[in-house]
Amino acid sequence: MQLLEVEVRNWRGLTTKFQGLSPRLNLVLGANESGKSRVFQALRYGLFESYKGAALHKQLLQSWTSSEPPFVRIAFADGTNQYEIEKQYLKGASARLTGGGTTLTGEDAEESLRKLLGARQGNSRGADLADLGI
Repeated sequence: MQLLEVEVRNWRGLTTKFQGLSPRLNLVLGANESGKSRVFQALRYGLFESYKGAALHKQLLQSWTSSEPPFVRIAFADGTNQYEIEKQYLKGASARLTGGGTTLTGEDAEESLRKLLGARQGNSRGADLADLGI
């Protein structure tokens, strides 16, 4: 899988977009508390965590400075097909997967993404390493 773009909005106070990612190596640099870990957390949630539910680990994603819900969009390529997953957590929770000639929403999007990644559904506390398909 190759990451093409990553966009996060209202993710623990972070709103940013990475475009034109290299197919080989990308480096994320920044001062302490600049958002590096939040970007990686958004990638993990976008790819492996269910959009549903309001468990504490999801409530902690909410920005203190905005009432807008946390959102992540990840564009990626798997071989010759390009996909885009969008997930919104908490208020108005949703998931949408586009690519491969189809658009899926909700649990259908989640299940298709898990199949693409070789992952499995996490439990109510979230996905752990055994669920990630690594």
